[in-house]
Amino acid sequence: SAYDKGAKVVLLEKTAAIGGTTATSQGLAGGYESQFTKAMDVHYTFEEMYQNLMNNASYRLDPALTTITVENSGETIDWMADRAGMEVYAVVPGYGPLTMMHCIKDAGLGMKAAMEKTLAETTIDLQLNTKATEILMNADGSVKGVKATRGNDTVYVYADSVVIATGGYAYNPELTVRLDPEKEGTMGIGWEGATGDGI
Repeated sequence: SAYDKGAKVVLLEKTAAIGGTTATSQGLAGGYESQFTKAMDVHYTFEEMYQNLMNNASYRLDPALTTITVENSGETIDWMADRAGMEVYAVVPGYGPLTMMHCIKDAGLGMKAAMEKTLAETTIDLQLNTKATEILMNADGSVKGVKATRGNDTVYVYADSVVIATGGYAYNPELTVRLDPEKEGTMGIGWEGATGDGI
C-alpha cells in the first residue's frame, strides 16, 4: 500500500525467501464485509467478529490490536484479492460459527506465489537474508531508519518511516514459554523464521 501511494519501499527479510508462516498455512483469511461476503449477502457486526476472535483466543489478545485487525479485515481481504491477485474460491464457517473464513486457492503456497508475483512487478527493493536489529532514532525521538545485519556485514537503511511486520514466535520455545507459561515443554513449530524478533 505504501508503494502504491508513491513511497520508495525497502523490504528487509531475514530469511532466504519471503512468505514465512503464511507459506505453510492453510490459506485461510478471516474477515467480514469483504466483497465476497457481501456477494453472499452474509453480514456480521464488528462486535460479533470481535467477540468471535477473542473467544477463540480465550480473551488473551490485545484489545487495541484486535480492534484494528477486525475493523480492517474485509478491506484487507479485498486488497489481497484485487492488488495481490490471491484467488478466494470460497467463504466458509471457521474457528467458530461465523461464515467469515476466506479460502485462498492453493492455500499458503498460493498466497506466497501471489505475493512474489506482485512484488516482482514493483520496484520495491527486497533484501533477503537481511535481519533488522535496531530502529534508528533522531535526537528528537523520530525514526530515521533501521540497522540490520547481512552475513558479517552491518547494513543501514535510512527512512522517514519504518513498519515492523513481524511478531510471530512459535519457532522460539524459550520466548513461547515466557509469554505463555502453559506451553512449557513444547518444541518450536511452524516457520523457522518465526522467532519473535520484533516483540
